[in-house]
Amino acid sequence: FRYTGRTTLDTLREFDQTPAAAGRLEIEVGVGRLLGVRPLVPLRILLGGALSVPQTVESGGSLANMKTSWRQLHADLRYGIPAGPVAIAVGAGFVSDRYDFTGPAQATAVVPSTRYLAVRGTVGVELPRGKVAPYLHGEYRLVLDGGKFGDRFESATIAGFGADAGLVIQLPAKLLARVDGTIELASWTLTPRADGVYVAATASDLVATGSVMIGRDF
Repeated sequence: FRYTGRTTLDTLREFDQTPAAAGRLEIEVGVGRLLGVRPLVPLRILLGGALSVPQTVESGGSLANMKTSWRQLHADLRYGIPAGPVAIAVGAGFVSDRYDFTGPAQATAVVPSTRYLAVRGTVGVELPRGKVAPYLHGEYRLVLDGGKFGDRFESATIAGFGADAGLVIQLPAKLLARVDGTIELASWTLTPRADGVYVAATASDLVATGSVMIGRDF
């Protein structure tokens, strides 16, 4: 989490988090297959969530004895449009990313606790399911709320962007392996309050994740 321009660094701390372990659950429902309706075969419902292990913040002073954690929930619709050897995937959905800090009140008051509630649109390229099926998606997020951090300012607007890429690998016994990497960026435009306690013009929050998942095709 970074600021640009004049900033009250005593009350707004920039923050780097070291890698943290997390658990993830993903469910993909093929609507056409489930209902037996051929025109809906390319339509999928994607549901999922993730929760990280609470991690001690590696910093001294007022940030000592603090912990941080991340959790995500999402629900999306996605449709694959055939385009030669690939499919163009278009979709829309809702996502909630929450980054929490716990610890002494004087410390939590200066770190960027955020909760990004957003509606997102997605477009990407996917290869049809074979033994190995790569994919690449990009997304724009209309962020509806930024959580506690935004409440420190007179006004705060957020533009959200994201991308993910990976492989789905078919294994024996209808098992699937998925290797995935994502990157998410939230760009903040801020208007300080008149009291001058929190002063910043812009900020950016960049998060990268990687995951390996095993599932089953029913």
